Amino acid sequence: MKYFSYSKTTVLNSDSDVKQFYKCLVDLSSQKSVTSSIVLRAMEKKNKMFRDVARNEFNDTVLKQKQVQADLKEKELLRANAETFQEQEWTHAQEEEVDNENGPGHDNQQFEEDKFDQ
Repeated sequence: MKYFSYSKTTVLNSDSDVKQFYKCLVDLSSQKSVTSSIVLRAMEKKNKMFRDVARNEFNDTVLKQKQVQADLKEKELLRANAETFQEQEWTHAQEEEVDNENGPGHDNQQFEEDKFDQ
């Protein structure tokens, strides 16, 4: 029977490591020579590891949600800036159109004054 050595420095990187660890705990608990307190302490450490993994996953989820919200805000700002730019371009195009109708060298005010003088 292969025993899983566990110490404070043991890192369980995969599900198979965790399953092997748990199986060893069950095997150890079935032997009369092992006290139940040792097995209980090892199981508490295993549970702490699962809590740490769950906490890290939760923190990752929260960070992803914050990033998504930040991206949405950025997209909204870009869209608002694009709309403002389009409005400015449209206004500028209208001004050019009026200038073209009045002819070169005339601005709107001068054109109105010329009409009034006639």
